[in-house]
Amino acid sequence: MDDRRAETRITWQARATIFVGSRQLVCEVQNLSAAAVLVVPPERIAPGQFVRLNLELPGLEQKLDLDAVALREASSDGRYAVALQFLQLSQRSQTLLRTYVSSAAAQPAAQERRSAPTADDQRERRSRAAQRLMALVTQSGQAPARVPTGPQPTVPPVARVPTGPQPVVPPVARVPTGPQPVVPPIARVPTGPQPVVPSRARIPTGPQQPALARPRSGLDEAVARVEHKKELRSLYERALSEIDSGRTPSGLQRSLRSLKGQDKE
Repeated sequence: MDDRRAETRITWQARATIFVGSRQLVCEVQNLSAAAVLVVPPERIAPGQFVRLNLELPGLEQKLDLDAVALREASSDGRYAVALQFLQLSQRSQTLLRTYVSSAAAQPAAQERRSAPTADDQRERRSRAAQRLMALVTQSGQAPARVPTGPQPTVPPVARVPTGPQPVVPPVARVPTGPQPVVPPIARVPTGPQPVVPSRARIPTGPQQPALARPRSGLDEAVARVEHKKELRSLYERALSEIDSGRTPSGLQRSLRSLKGQDKE
């Protein structure tokens, strides 16, 4: 606040255009310094509001396009006024403002003591300030750059970086660097010709053919006759027991006696 008050201020009656968002306001300038300006807007501008200010200085063909913020509300001759503080002035804009303000302020002490300067005094001060500005531009050797005067795009706010405690990142597992265990090599699979393994005989699972009868030898025939005689003898003895008991018919008795006779032979 002290630095802003330390800047030289001049009473200056002019018009300026202020862009507040999408609104365009034509204001009356009451006083001017190299750091701030006091204007009378047609409507209220809340303190802290960022605006764009188009200011035309005498002797310059192009207007100064300045960023500003509403610093405080005031009153000028019973009318609502607001003080705007310039923000981030370029080197060219700052030099032009300081030159114009210092030139307009360098007036005889008698004129400075006047409570209300006349229109002639203001025109004379503007003319002198314009001459000094033109001389400054001529010495620079280049025309002032054209400054856009329309509404400027809204700059999105910068993302806020969190400042609280941050999550702990687990340390990366340390890879052992000492001697490593020896891994035995994998057995090599032979790739040359392999020995042929005979396949197993296939066991038939379907119906089997009856085995062929083996030719009977003399011993087999003798054994068969003995077995046959044993069967006949068993049958004979059982038939006799039935005959003795009287349960066999007469015809069967005769057949069995005939069989007995054959057996005796």
